[in-house]
Amino acid sequence: MIQEHLHRLPDGRGLAWASHGDPKGLPLVFCHGVPGGMTQVSEAMAATAGRLGIRLMVPVRPGYGGSDPHPGRTFTAWARDLADLMDAQGIQRFTILGCSLGAIYAMACARALAGRIGAIGLAGTLAPGIEDHRAGMAPAVFQLYQAGKDGPAGLAEALAPLRGAPEALLEAMKASMPLPDQAMLVDPDLGPAFHSICVETLRQGGIGMAEDFAMAAADWGFDPADVELPVLLWHGMEDRNAPPSMARALQARLPSGRLQVFPGEGHLCLYGHWEEILETLSSATTISLSS
Repeated sequence: MIQEHLHRLPDGRGLAWASHGDPKGLPLVFCHGVPGGMTQVSEAMAATAGRLGIRLMVPVRPGYGGSDPHPGRTFTAWARDLADLMDAQGIQRFTILGCSLGAIYAMACARALAGRIGAIGLAGTLAPGIEDHRAGMAPAVFQLYQAGKDGPAGLAEALAPLRGAPEALLEAMKASMPLPDQAMLVDPDLGPAFHSICVETLRQGGIGMAEDFAMAAADWGFDPADVELPVLLWHGMEDRNAPPSMARALQARLPSGRLQVFPGEGHLCLYGHWEEILETLSSATTISLSS
């Protein structure tokens, strides 16, 4: 059973978050995807983190689950929210892992909080310039970014009827994904977690999801080239949410990026390589802290 915690930010907003694994282990912050939320980490994934000596922390972005909305927010504003949460937990240094659109947040934190980050991992990442990577992207996904270019309000209105219908959102996800991803969405262990994040995404009508797509389609407010720390990237070759060209383009802009691609896998490659990714990040963090 996942326990939801609530952190009160300086401006009074509530930030929901969950903690898994070893409470005294290496702090690793997971930046969830879209749809997303703290339940994106399944019980089996949490158990793996604990076995590896990792304290896996999942903060929930504004407008998702139990986190209050933050109108006009930016990627860098999220870095400040995260820093406040980590300060309250007495954590100075931590590792960060971003999944899908959450990878942008991970990079923003790596840039804004560089002195506090031990290692950075991105799985199924996006890259600046969505239209430059339209080839290979599922049409329905591209339409969400296009709609977001006019701001989040219209997209939030379009998503509002889905509130209370997480199954419809899950079916829409499945329809836009390749077969390897579709299999994961109905996997007996992972399926309930995906259904749960659809519930969390729609709890406030989908405003968080709408804002995320609008922010990703606009100027990010920072250049990945300014992320000076080494970045580890993992990407599925069959990804239709974020085509592999995005990972290659991002790697080319990063001062130090190492990309591993998985043939025959899609956007959800994180789940098939969860233990490997956590082990790699733990090792990279140890090296960073000792250098």
